[in-house]
Amino acid sequence: MPTLRIKGLGGFNEIGASSAQLEFLDNINRNVLIDSGIRMINDRGNRGEFIRKSEGHTPPDVRIDAALITHGHSDHHSNLPQLWPGIMDANSDAKVYMTRPTYHIAGNLWLNYSYLMAKQEVKVDLSYQANFNKGMRMLVEQAQNTWVEKPGWVEVFPGVDAYFGPNGHIRGSAFIVIRIDTGNGKYKYIMFSGDISVYDSPTVKGMKVPEEFIGKLDAMFVESTYGDRVLIPRAEEEDRMATLAKDTISRGGICLAPAFGVGRSPDAVIAQEIRGVAPLYLDGMGKQFMDICASPNGHWSELDHMSGVDLANSGIKYVESRDEREELIYEGGGFSVVTTAGMMVRGSCAWQYATKNNFLRNPINRLLITGYQAENTEGRDVEEGVERRQPINLGGRLILVDADVPPRLQLSSHADGGQIAEIVNMLQPKKVFINHGNNNGREGLKQNLLNLGFLGDIHLPNNGDVIEI
Repeated sequence: MPTLRIKGLGGFNEIGASSAQLEFLDNINRNVLIDSGIRMINDRGNRGEFIRKSEGHTPPDVRIDAALITHGHSDHHSNLPQLWPGIMDANSDAKVYMTRPTYHIAGNLWLNYSYLMAKQEVKVDLSYQANFNKGMRMLVEQAQNTWVEKPGWVEVFPGVDAYFGPNGHIRGSAFIVIRIDTGNGKYKYIMFSGDISVYDSPTVKGMKVPEEFIGKLDAMFVESTYGDRVLIPRAEEEDRMATLAKDTISRGGICLAPAFGVGRSPDAVIAQEIRGVAPLYLDGMGKQFMDICASPNGHWSELDHMSGVDLANSGIKYVESRDEREELIYEGGGFSVVTTAGMMVRGSCAWQYATKNNFLRNPINRLLITGYQAENTEGRDVEEGVERRQPINLGGRLILVDADVPPRLQLSSHADGGQIAEIVNMLQPKKVFINHGNNNGREGLKQNLLNLGFLGDIHLPNNGDVIEI
């Protein structure tokens, strides 16, 4: 007799808009959302201009009693604000749970997302924007009363508890284990991995397998972002990044490293700092997330660290204003800067560095691609233009890139397929559901599990599927 019904609302057979609806049956009769993310859609307009749109996951079709958020990346939480007014209208007792660092990271991202919608830099319907702003205010007020201070169990409601444990992805990131009381001293355990990393980054150490759940899990929902890949050890790529930055500085050039604000920016700049790169600057939203990492609000588990860097006495300098940025761009050759946005979207700090003072035309400069560049983004245009040795459209001008653009750095905060498979195989869940990946990633992780001789059932669910446990 099933005690739990799980419906994939998003992120089951894709990367983006992660969300699962949990219906607890029998006498419990309550419902939970695990994550509530968005997917970003990058397109081109009639004039070839880039257009950024946002979509949420399929909305829940049951009353929601609680939302549990695994971590602070937008594909896991940024649809929740626009849903929350409706959730609270249907159930004024609904609660939201996330770790304290995730609360501060998500709150900053929600404010930035609201700003981008208001400027129409991200296209959404007006009703979506209105609900989002209302829900954001409600969540910011509510979640500070329920955030998770440290790894451990939280009673969601009678008969259902949730364990938040560190999974090494970014600050505050957690796997979540749901424990259901089935009576007579028996329980069911279901794990949602969130996003996993096993490599130590400059701000969070890699995940340790939670031994208390080995052999106990009835089901495990596991990410597969890089399920078919073998990643280069992170420290090797950080060494390469620092070597390239030092070389650029030595010849009087600017080393520009566009990076995602959450996780990647603080990690990239600290990795350079501890390897002696100087002068070294941090710009854009990465400054806010660096401050969170360095404060008590950014610590919740033993995996959190700062690689021994004391910001107040470090060589990392914040770019505090547009005027200071302009001065660096036009007069400050011989430095390294890490800044948002990771895909160099128009208007971002990274876009300003890349498009002014002929940065991309100057062969002494260097552009470090620190992460995936989505189709129909400025970063993808630059990357493909370099690979094909073709002109790129830069603010309406066709130019050839003469700055050095080395092969993309692998600074991922995800585990690869073999590493994820080893974690799953050690935990030995009865069933594993591979999600948060494209077809290649999911099939690749399945094959990695089979190669290890995994004995449980392996499933590749799709959005909209209903699973009973």
